[in-house]
Amino acid sequence: MTGHGAGQADPPGVVFEWLQLQRRRVSVKSRLGEKLAFIHRHWDGLQTFLRDGRVEIDSNSV
Repeated sequence: MTGHGAGQADPPGVVFEWLQLQRRRVSVKSRLGEKLAFIHRHWDGLQTFLRDGRVEIDSNSV
């Protein structure tokens, strides 16, 4: 991702790493585990939404 100086972390990358860590720590059967799995499944779409303001956020497939 552009706009970050040398040695600075990529914010989406840091969040994704945190998400992966939490998914390993939390039971997938818990409500939190289900929510983390949902975020993980829709990560690419979330990134597209954050990069391009024209994209509407929607988790329903067409």
